Amino acid sequence: MEFAGKYEHLMVFQRPCCWIGTGRGDRLQIDEKVLQEIQCIEEELVVVAIAGPYRTGKSYLLNRLAGYNWGFPLGSTIESVTKGLWVWCLMHPKEKGKVILLLDTEGLGDIQKGNLEHDVWILTLALLLCSTLVYNVLAVLSQYLVEKLDLVSEVAKKLADKRSSDVSTFPDLILSLRDFTLDLIIDNREVSPDEYFEHSLELRPDDGTDENAKAYNDQRNRIRKSFPRRKCFTFERPARKNVLKKLSEITDEELDSEFVQQTMTFCNFIFENSSVKLIDVNIPATGRKFCDLAESYVHSILQGDLPSFHDTLQALAMKECQQAADDSIAMYIGIMFASIEIPTHTLETLHAAHERCLAEVLEIFRGRAMNDENGEFMEKLVVGLSKEFEHIYQENKEESIKRSHKLLKELYTSIAEKLLAGVYNRRSGFLEYSNDRYKMKETYLDHIHELGYQAFEVFEEFDKEKHMESEMLQQLDLRITEHAIHMEDLEEELNQINKQIQLQAQVSQEDQRHMQERKENLQKQLREMEESHRTQLQKTHQALQNRCSEALSRQRDQINREHDKQLEALRRQLH
Repeated sequence: MEFAGKYEHLMVFQRPCCWIGTGRGDRLQIDEKVLQEIQCIEEELVVVAIAGPYRTGKSYLLNRLAGYNWGFPLGSTIESVTKGLWVWCLMHPKEKGKVILLLDTEGLGDIQKGNLEHDVWILTLALLLCSTLVYNVLAVLSQYLVEKLDLVSEVAKKLADKRSSDVSTFPDLILSLRDFTLDLIIDNREVSPDEYFEHSLELRPDDGTDENAKAYNDQRNRIRKSFPRRKCFTFERPARKNVLKKLSEITDEELDSEFVQQTMTFCNFIFENSSVKLIDVNIPATGRKFCDLAESYVHSILQGDLPSFHDTLQALAMKECQQAADDSIAMYIGIMFASIEIPTHTLETLHAAHERCLAEVLEIFRGRAMNDENGEFMEKLVVGLSKEFEHIYQENKEESIKRSHKLLKELYTSIAEKLLAGVYNRRSGFLEYSNDRYKMKETYLDHIHELGYQAFEVFEEFDKEKHMESEMLQQLDLRITEHAIHMEDLEEELNQINKQIQLQAQVSQEDQRHMQERKENLQKQLREMEESHRTQLQKTHQALQNRCSEALSRQRDQINREHDKQLEALRRQLH
């Protein structure tokens, strides 16, 4: 940058510095050295502040805006640094002649550091001093967070009125939803993050008789009026816990690619759309004017003549505990599903992930749950986390069973088709069936790591279910084999019989030939006898013509009778 050299000696350009911290009695205290360095900045300031619940990843976004992985302390533990407003300045990467001043609200919601009213003052200062306010929350914009933002904006208005400032200089509001795992769907329609944000600020139907509806709508009306320029970004969980612990040391390649892209989009939007901080509507803030503004606000707060909001804060603190519990459950679910792949190969993997996630979210909850002195919300949280684990446990089990059954069904299809087609209904069919079942088991075991810890149990149940099928095929194979052997024996016996029949047939044919020859000889003899008989009869008839008729007739009759007897004898022989 052209003017980078003249500021490179300033500490606020080298690293984050605590600018407005906490002194004795939780009184706000400005660091004079840091103040003087900011006053040296002659260029117009684009002031970007990030606020939100304790340990939700605010510092990481600011570091990325600064172009580094390090800088503002990252929350690998819940032990926060000095509570207050931290500042880091850098040359504007998009616009020459401007400086970006990053504000981080450190230690808010930390029960170890400060009280509720002090938190509100820190948030109020961040809101009044910035030109872009990033409201960083986990997962969803809850009713508690809406109420807290409404309270801070109303306190800011009173503080601005005290100084006679114009509240039209309120910053642009950017909602940052971290570890966002929900589907952006409203009324069965996919929506953008901006539409989701606007939906969260929609009013409820109110007939004037419902005080809760009126309070709900009043809060949203005030926020919509205070922040007419609004934007929303959603962020995936950046990485697993073991990676998050060294977030300042890792590269983008080790982070979730979707998170990296979302972060780049967020940073580009800030650089291209965040405006210069204005003082009293139309006066651009330079270093000195900006410091004057901050000093005047801190002075007004220290005077203590603003209306008390202690009771309101106490009510909000209870909501904060509930919100912290709700966020912890949402965080637990997100971390669990990010750290394991359902179904897990072993049940021990699931339990180990549960123990790690449980310790992490309980640690974060303790840092956020203000005024939970009797442990009421902690107890409810533990119960809630146990229920969520049961849900995940059941889902893990059901997914393992589902995948195992699905694969078994796919592998068994070819066997079922063979069964229906009767392929195994033959001799040695059971051997082929057994080989197919063995190959099916081998393929199933090759995918065992993908199926989850229920895979063996599901296979054993499947094997038991198919036991009767196997027994039936084995018995069928045995019967078919016995039948085949019996049929072979019968076929052998039949072959022997056929041979005998053929031999007998040959013998019968010889007898028939002899009979036929005999018959033909007899028929020949008959013809010869008939021919001889006729010849003899003619001779006899001629010889007797010369004799008397009576004698001739008697002789003819006798000859005829003898002839008939001979013919009868021959016929009997033929038959």
